[in-house]
Amino acid sequence: MESYTIAQFIGHTKRFKLKFLDYTTLSSISGVTNKNTLYKIIQRLIKSKLVRRIGTSSKYVIHHRDYTEFELANFVYSPSYIALESALSHHGILSQFSYSIVSITTNKSKRFIFNDKEYMYSHISPKLFWGYEKRGTFLISTPEKSLIDSVYFNLKGYTSFDFGEFDLSSVNMERLKNQILELSNPQLVKKIQEVAIC
Repeated sequence: MESYTIAQFIGHTKRFKLKFLDYTTLSSISGVTNKNTLYKIIQRLIKSKLVRRIGTSSKYVIHHRDYTEFELANFVYSPSYIALESALSHHGILSQFSYSIVSITTNKSKRFIFNDKEYMYSHISPKLFWGYEKRGTFLISTPEKSLIDSVYFNLKGYTSFDFGEFDLSSVNMERLKNQILELSNPQLVKKIQEVAIC
């Protein structure tokens, strides 16, 4: 089927509870496989103000569908999980919330602005791409991995946290101790132990 109507799209977004759209999803719900046709459908959806492009990506938000900034961050750049300032704040480890939505990825570092909000992705080695979980509809680092990541990027000079201001009550110290045993960076282990006093 190479024809697809606006009414069908609206029906599918409701049926599948879609919040976001990319070419793969559009092809799946519409049955359209031709790339040029998919492009034309997207252009019609933009013109009809049913979808809006996210930054310079080939990904879109669907109008009138509620979504969180964390969900959007996960969707735009994959694989990624919410981390650093955003995760620390979410877990109550850091009292203030940052202007940016910060994520970690194994891809290249990236940054874009959407709806006046900055989205940042910091590259990490695949060996350290773990310690995240699904919270509702998005992936976020656990309190323990949030702490590990913050120390790691601090040692690299990419961030500057005041660890004395951290509230570590949500951190499971036994789990943290077990996780740092898996790290092969003695400097990182030592700094985490200093911060967490474990």
